[in-house]
Amino acid sequence: MGTKILKCLAIWVGIIAVFIMICLLLIFGLLSKEKESAGVAKTIPEMKIVLKNTTLDEINGGSKDIKYAGNEMVLVDGDDEYYFDDVEIKGRGNASWLMDKKSYRIRLSERVDLIGLGEVKKWGLISNNVDNSLMRNDLGQFIAGLLYDDYQIHGDFVKLIVDEKNLGLYYITKLASIGKNMIDLKGQLGILAEVDNAYCEEEELYRRSQTMSDCITAKDTVVEENVEEALNIFMGDYNEFEKSISHGDFEVAAERVDMESFAKYFLLSELSSNLDAYVTSWYLYKNDKDDKIYSEIGWDFDGAFGNKDWWGRDEGIYSPIGLMARMKYSVDGWDDTYNNTSRCKLLDETLISPVICYMVAMPKFRDLVNDVYKERLAGKKEEIISYILERADYIRDEAIIDSKLWGKGDFDEEIKYLVWWMEERINYLDELFGGN
Repeated sequence: MGTKILKCLAIWVGIIAVFIMICLLLIFGLLSKEKESAGVAKTIPEMKIVLKNTTLDEINGGSKDIKYAGNEMVLVDGDDEYYFDDVEIKGRGNASWLMDKKSYRIRLSERVDLIGLGEVKKWGLISNNVDNSLMRNDLGQFIAGLLYDDYQIHGDFVKLIVDEKNLGLYYITKLASIGKNMIDLKGQLGILAEVDNAYCEEEELYRRSQTMSDCITAKDTVVEENVEEALNIFMGDYNEFEKSISHGDFEVAAERVDMESFAKYFLLSELSSNLDAYVTSWYLYKNDKDDKIYSEIGWDFDGAFGNKDWWGRDEGIYSPIGLMARMKYSVDGWDDTYNNTSRCKLLDETLISPVICYMVAMPKFRDLVNDVYKERLAGKKEEIISYILERADYIRDEAIIDSKLWGKGDFDEEIKYLVWWMEERINYLDELFGGN
């Protein structure tokens, strides 16, 4: 009898032990996933590129537009390792291409989902050379995701090694282009264009707008052979849009462009205080001849979010450039002070497009900005600050190594500054646009 009882107890002890073990494994797994989703536990992937017919010095010393094909690449992501051959590499960027730590573009032989970002062929490797936090581009894309539905241009961090040389921490991202998992246009005259008042004359195909002389280039088209026709049709709508806003006609302008998407881009530019906004890297798209123009792409934030090391500019929580957009608004005068267009003429002698000045001069556009802010950004301060801190924890070790490699500033001090600046900026815009 005693033996049977002991056997029963032993069985039950075993069952309980197994149950406890399963529970512990489940709890550990859930905790690991929570930490990984916060960007803390997951290790930063390592990208190794082996150059075959060139050298890194040759690439860096030449034009950013020269393409070098036939290279190899290995991506190590945790316990997984992925090999790619026939990888094309070239430089990218404008001012950043002249810096020591350069940015690159790689093109794979087929569409591949790298580190969960979606399947595409072309990828940008962004150096973030002027950003001591290395996080401003990532933060800009996060906020764009709050503003735009189904936002596609996301990125993540990788350690980049080229021919066994450690180049530090890079931001790998999908590029602004047309395609599945990108700007998914279907029309035969679908076009992705860029307002680029700084560098467009270096491009082969560009047009000047009639009213405000914005310089617009064709970046990508659904059908390559239709590029000139697509750009001409795009410019026809853009010219009508400019003319209507210069006359304060909101309804006619809204027939040519999607005003809500422009309000969202305005808020993205204001929240980030992006010095490139309305100057360069302002991407617009049009799906076909009868479609409107949309502004639903955020790009190039390394000089934004109060970056005091970019060209020596530091104006507190406000703007790097004190002309109309990206400036300190009068909270009491948001509805009245901007209901005029006289000061928009001041922008004619700058690279900043006067478009945004004329739009803000229209009361209906300002009302739309307020509505979008309350719907999309109001009450998001804690979420945005948490994102900064979580991502900082994720990249800290590699970011410090990168700082030493390239002689950058103190990473943790920059994160403290970025958090302070973001809190102050959100408080200010909450009062201005949120009406709190």
